[in-house]
Amino acid sequence: MAIANIADDVRPMFAAITGGDHRRAAAMLRELASEHAALFHRDWLAATIEALHHNRYDALSRPFETGQFVGPAGHVLLVGPYTQRRGESNVTELSALLGQVIEHRATPDVVAALEAVQRAPLHQPVGAIVPIRGLAGCGTLGGEAGEAFVVPDAWGWPRASRGPAINDMAEQLRRFELVGRRCIERIFDADTAAFLLAPMDPEHGGEEVRHRSYELHDAGHASGLGLTRKVAHNLIPGFWYRAVEEWRADGMAFEVGARLLSERDAAFDLASNFCVRFGIDAHRPGGIDQDQDVACIALMLEGLLCGGALRISGGRLSLRELSHRALIEAFEVERHDTIVLTRQELAASHGTAVQRLYAQVEVHDSTLAILESQVRAPCRGLFAVLR
Repeated sequence: MAIANIADDVRPMFAAITGGDHRRAAAMLRELASEHAALFHRDWLAATIEALHHNRYDALSRPFETGQFVGPAGHVLLVGPYTQRRGESNVTELSALLGQVIEHRATPDVVAALEAVQRAPLHQPVGAIVPIRGLAGCGTLGGEAGEAFVVPDAWGWPRASRGPAINDMAEQLRRFELVGRRCIERIFDADTAAFLLAPMDPEHGGEEVRHRSYELHDAGHASGLGLTRKVAHNLIPGFWYRAVEEWRADGMAFEVGARLLSERDAAFDLASNFCVRFGIDAHRPGGIDQDQDVACIALMLEGLLCGGALRISGGRLSLRELSHRALIEAFEVERHDTIVLTRQELAASHGTAVQRLYAQVEVHDSTLAILESQVRAPCRGLFAVLR
């Protein structure tokens, strides 16, 4: 039976999960595992059933870390406590995600490129990203209100940060096609919008472009002291520090992309990041004073404006030049500043210097005003329940 046919079968179990009824959910999952045993990883489902029944998730640590949760043909069903971090508050709910892995290939030589950029060995491995076509979700996963990019350290079992990130490409695409595309068309002039949107289309390999963009961004988190250490030692405790870390990872990803990829592919990845950042993340309701993604976009916008790559023309934002080379050059300020920041945190004698360094990263008031008037205001109300 194809996995699409069991999307309805999991919904009663998802309702039990949403209601916090662990044991009822465990019983339903046992029945589901029996009926659809051939689709899923048998040991993973058995461990998940026990975890739900006893409300203890330690046994999921090792198989998650080693990727032993994917079924024979790529089917996945992840269940457990998941923490959604938005603003200064964390929301933890028993959550679940059903989907199927999309065939993908890793970008070669990323580790060597990152080490060359920061002039030092990495302090943590580059994490894996598993792209899936999500079919159903509940809790803090799935749907506009949930997380489409499922970071490993948010799962409620030990050493979760050592496992892969899960990227729900179906939900990412749904959000973008329903709302994000309209946001880009409202924010930018017609020529700039068309230029940025082109790499997202299927004829240009949009799915591969989006996955590679996320892959390089996540690799950027492995540079510097490494995101794992920063999280474990609470070095980025507030939304602003997390925003700077997001911006830093972006900048390192852009530099690696410029070094490893063809000019066309590097520009396509930048356009993909641009579209996700400005088409989705910029419109999270926490705003510049609460949401890490909105603050990250303010930092991105600062570099684009200060470098002269972006201007206001005819009441909308406009790139000064529309070419692959010009788009790569547009991010020179961000790439330079994030490389300097990464080297500074590596050179610091104590990890706590991260907070001092990140607190010094600033955004001009004029940039914040442009973010509000030219990016957020034209799109207000388009998203319904985006967190």
